[in-house]
Amino acid sequence: MQRTIDGKVVDKSDAPLKGAVVYLKDDHTLSVMSKITDAQGEYRFGQLSQNTDYELWAESNGKKSKTKNISSFESRNAFHFNLKVD
Repeated sequence: MQRTIDGKVVDKSDAPLKGAVVYLKDDHTLSVMSKITDAQGEYRFGQLSQNTDYELWAESNGKKSKTKNISSFESRNAFHFNLKVD
């Protein structure tokens, strides 16, 4: 079974951010994947390993969201994170 991570990126007024860059860092290999949010501010990473810890954050217009951590010990396979860039 593989994991998915999705969600929405919003600004400080909770409006969706189109074109924000969402980063997903593999803590084992240090490789970083990125996605661009759609018109609704939504992003999705799929087919992720269950045996890896990840860090997730978003950036837009020089500003960055807080970093979310996803542990390999977490039993869920689907994660939903809304990220606020302010």
